[in-house]
Parts: sequence; structure tokens; C-alpha cells
Amino acid sequence: MAAITDAKSWSLTCLIAPDTSLSFLDQAGTPTSLEAFNPVQLLLSAAAGCLAKVCASLVEANQLPAYPITVAITGHKPAGPLPGKGLNAMDVTVTFDAQAQASGLDYSKAQALVAKAKTLCTVTNTLSPAVTFAVSVTPF
Repeated sequence: MAAITDAKSWSLTCLIAPDTSLSFLDQAGTPTSLEAFNPVQLLLSAAAGCLAKVCASLVEANQLPAYPITVAITGHKPAGPLPGKGLNAMDVTVTFDAQAQASGLDYSKAQALVAKAKTLCTVTNTLSPAVTFAVSVTPF
């Protein structure tokens, strides 16, 4: 009989600065380098980083001033027999800095921008046939 694994989740946060440099926080909210991540966290950081970079590109394309953007992501692996399956869902929340609202990005524009970013992000598009993505924008 195959061993059964428990459901598991991993979380991290990607921050993109106005100069488009990326930094990451681990599940505890501590700044960390990619070298400290396990392979699942690296996969999550790729998805979060890609979405963050695409959001920043769309901000620029819409001629809005650059401001910090935060992408929080959690990957979920269901319980099941070993060998187990991979992640089956990722929850993503995009938060725009307070400067965004002051520069003319309202909540509906932010939602449209993030929806467009999801369609352009190579990493999430690669994963999406097997992984369900729930992407939301933090209300202003």
C-alpha cells in the first residue's frame, strides 16, 4: 500500500521596486535570497517574479509612474498517495503601493492591468494547464 502524504502549502512574496529590481520574502516575511529557497519555492518565485515584471511593464506602457508592486503567492499540493502529484493550485494577490492610487491607478484599472498581466506571463501560462491560478488585487 502506498504511503499517503498530507496536503501542503508554500508561500512567499515578491517585491518589485520602481527600478524593476526584484526581492523576495519567505513565508515568515523575512527578506531572503533565491539560494535559500527549495525547488517548490523557486517555482513560486518564478511565477510571482514574472507576474510582477509584467505588471511593471504594463504600468510603464500605460504611462503611469513607476511604484512598488507586491505579489504574494501560495502554492497548494493536495494530500494523496506517494509518489505524489505536484501543485494543483496557486493563489496570487497583487498589491499596488499607495503611490499607485495617487498617480491615477484606481481599483478597476488595477484589476484590468493584473488580468492582462496574467495573460502575458510566460511562467503562469506554462503552468496553467495543470495548475489553477486565482489572481486578485488588494482593494485600495
